[in-house]
Order: sequence, then C-alpha cells, then structure tokens
Amino acid sequence: MSPERGQLGPKKRVPLQHAEEVAQYVQERLEPFSDFIGVVGAIHRKDPQVGKVEFVVLPKDSSQFLSILAESGFSGSSRKQTGAVEELKTEIYLARKPEEVNTLILARARKKPRKKVHKATRGRQRAQMGSAAPNNEPDGFRWGASW
Repeated sequence: MSPERGQLGPKKRVPLQHAEEVAQYVQERLEPFSDFIGVVGAIHRKDPQVGKVEFVVLPKDSSQFLSILAESGFSGSSRKQTGAVEELKTEIYLARKPEEVNTLILARARKKPRKKVHKATRGRQRAQMGSAAPNNEPDGFRWGASW
C-alpha cells in the first residue's frame, strides 16, 4: 500500500498539504474495502503542521480489511491499526457497526489541551487557596504545616 514502508522514526511533522496527499493516497486504496472512510485529526482540523494521518473506517469485511492492512505493514488490534506511509505515522480507527462511526469521529476531532493549559489551571487553583501554599515543594504543599 505505501510507497515507502518501514519503521517509524522520530516524531515527524509535515506541512498540511503533504499530509493531505498522503491521506488521499491511503483513502483511495482503502475505499473499495470500506463502507465509510473519513479523515480525522489534524488534517480534518486543517492544522498547518501534521504529525500523523488518522482515519475512521467502517470496513465491509473486517477480517479481509485487517489482512490487507497487515500486508501493507500495519499492526495493532481489531479497533486501531498503526503503520507508516511515506514515513508519516498513520492510524486507522475501525468501527464495527455504523452507529460507532460518529462516536469515533468526535473522539478524534478535538484538539487535546497542551500542558501549558494544565499548568495555568493549577496556578489558578493555587491562587484560590491563597498564599498559604508555598511553591517550595513539587506539588506546592508544605507537608505538616497548619493552614
């Protein structure tokens, strides 16, 4: 299936246009074996840089679909297959029935918050506690101190 099969190297990000070309290549090859195939993740969100190509697929015949993916260098479970196409990580999420397709699409559609957001939230939580919680411990608490 892939022009350049092989092991995944270090995390690679490519421009959106190149990722869309890879996605189109994969989609064209898998369409004959699928009742539904949709691109999700960073390509669907139109992120300028893409780290992996993701699909949600409802295969016509699961066992045949999995064997086709295995021949192309993909591996994983009956729900998620991972491989590389042109050295770009490619993930395929498999639905077992039509009712699961929308759930899988929604699960892959949102952008996960970065750690900076988490740190900002934690800073607000500390501020709400007041200045009693010093920052001299990794978690911001001074054990054994009465507040």
